[in-house]
Amino acid sequence: MAGSIHNITGYAGGLGWAALIGLISVYPRGIIVSKLTMAIAALGQRSLSFYLFQSIVFYIVFSERIGGLGASADQLGSDIVAWLTWFISILMAIFMQRANYAGPAEKLLRRLSNKNT
Repeated sequence: MAGSIHNITGYAGGLGWAALIGLISVYPRGIIVSKLTMAIAALGQRSLSFYLFQSIVFYIVFSERIGGLGASADQLGSDIVAWLTWFISILMAIFMQRANYAGPAEKLLRRLSNKNT
């Protein structure tokens, strides 16, 4: 029963977040731009690179052959790994933004797509 409640609230929460993001995107002038929103925007501008980075980190940490936490980590442990990975991603995105450096995966995608046109 707890799993069902979690799933239902997870879906409702997802819809709520989508609605909130939609409202914010419609009225961007009413939102105060903070350092956190700028950091998240920097991460979003390099989303493909950080998706790949996070996937590699999770593979290394949770893989049975490398990190081995997949079989032994509980929900709290995996949440901590996820939050730390996301926090490190935010820090890296801030430094990349300040250095005016696009994500490597985005650069590669642009190069490959421009070559074919």
